[in-house]
Amino acid sequence: MKYCYSLVLFGILLLLQSCIFGDDINIEDNDRIFVSGNVTDDSGVPISNLLVRSLADDFTLGESVTDDSGLFEFTSLNSNKVFKVAFNTVNGFDAINNNLSTVTYQFVQVQNNTVRIRDVVLRSPATLNFSIIKTNPNSERLSWRLILKSLNCNLRFGGDSNEQMTTCNQVDEDSGSQSSADENFEQTYTTVLSSEAELLYMIDDNPIQSIIFTINTENFDYTFQY
Repeated sequence: MKYCYSLVLFGILLLLQSCIFGDDINIEDNDRIFVSGNVTDDSGVPISNLLVRSLADDFTLGESVTDDSGLFEFTSLNSNKVFKVAFNTVNGFDAINNNLSTVTYQFVQVQNNTVRIRDVVLRSPATLNFSIIKTNPNSERLSWRLILKSLNCNLRFGGDSNEQMTTCNQVDEDSGSQSSADENFEQTYTTVLSSEAELLYMIDDNPIQSIIFTINTENFDYTFQY
């Protein structure tokens, strides 16, 4: 009875979504996609009870949660849109479990009505407390750019949906400039634990320099002095 009640609720949800997005998304009649795979953390430990959802834009086509071994499988609806499978997120940005990163796979084509995603890895987050302090009175101007590994990974694939593609190289960036009128700077960023960050900077008219450092703690402090 509980199972039937859940199916009714899911059907109502799909009906409401089709009313909202009906002109943009066409659900394919009698066309289903089998989705399966496994999820681990960055230490290789399986992640259980993690939401895995298939989407067309923001329209939910199907969903499941991982078991104790990090495995998942479910049958999804199909549509005329790019087929997406989202892990730990429903929109590609906001994490459901804030202790893990997010990954969204986007498949332009699905072959043989099967999407098999092996070895999905969700990373642990870290906080970077970044500050710039002026210590040299002879330095007048600083230009800088900070490059960090992104916690939100969106991967887009072409024809072969069954390839194992688990590496995300997306980055977040910030930049700025400091002068004698605005000497110091402080900002907090969210990034991936154990990842590398790069600081590019130029003091006055000197050549651009680069510093690479590793975010090796969950709450990492880095101060640049110029």
